[in-house]
Amino acid sequence: MPETGLTAHDRTALRRACTGIFGDLEADLLDALVDGFEAVDVLGGEALLRQGDPGDSLYILLRGRLSVSIADPDTGEERVVGETSPGDSIGEIGLLTGELRSASLWATRDSRLARMGRATFDALAEKHPALLRGLAGVVVDLLRKRTATKRTQHAVGTITVLPIVEGPETRAFAAKLAAALAVFGPTLPVDAETVEKHAGIADARAVRPGSDEDARIGSWLAEEEERRAFLVFQADASLTPWTDRCLRQADLIVAVGRSEDDPHPTEAEYALEARSTRRRCEARRICCSVPRSDGSGCSNRMPSMRSSRSGTTMRVRL
Repeated sequence: MPETGLTAHDRTALRRACTGIFGDLEADLLDALVDGFEAVDVLGGEALLRQGDPGDSLYILLRGRLSVSIADPDTGEERVVGETSPGDSIGEIGLLTGELRSASLWATRDSRLARMGRATFDALAEKHPALLRGLAGVVVDLLRKRTATKRTQHAVGTITVLPIVEGPETRAFAAKLAAALAVFGPTLPVDAETVEKHAGIADARAVRPGSDEDARIGSWLAEEEERRAFLVFQADASLTPWTDRCLRQADLIVAVGRSEDDPHPTEAEYALEARSTRRRCEARRICCSVPRSDGSGCSNRMPSMRSSRSGTTMRVRL
């Protein structure tokens, strides 16, 4: 989990979140509070923190999504009990009481958080008691909700179309999906070329996590997600860094294949399966079979992954 500086967009989101948590603060105090945070990046599938870790930091989610899971004391098996969305705070109880972490948090998507350690918060709170009162109010609200066991399921906002084989059918599917979603709200189709054009990246397919170009892509996507109801990512069929980003970024993955495609999993599918096995949370999946390239109807044979873990399978006509 690399720690980096906050961008201008991050600071705007953080100021908005801090106002929601601590209430209306004087401008100088709000600036001092924001200055006390540092950015932390967590890739989709990685853990931010684990149940039983020291509760020595306050986090605020700036972009992405995290799932909250609790381990069964007898079996150790983790059960997902909720999710966090941008603007949510994490770790208030531990920061005030010194309790160990009561749950594990896993990034369901590439996520950026702002982190403040206990020493920094204590120094600010000693000078400005309003911060302590604001945080205590959040803790009281959390304790009231602790008995709730129903899992919170947030709406899908980012969708990745994963082609089994590169071809015009899958790109047509992605375009028609974006057009259909646009009826429900502003929708942006996102492929590597779109990112290169708008984020000023030379080769989006080659950008690795943690690089300066990766940070620029992340900031641009965060701004677009704030403006849109849906982002529809067009992944490559091969396991490029771009495909890996699309899979990590998704609330929903739509695997699209033709009925004549090789039924054996592709490299990208194997990577997705491996990630799903390791992680405690995963994006929802749908598998779609489009008509054969000769225009004939869809067969009953579905591409492999494709039906085993996707949960939903369907056949569509373009």
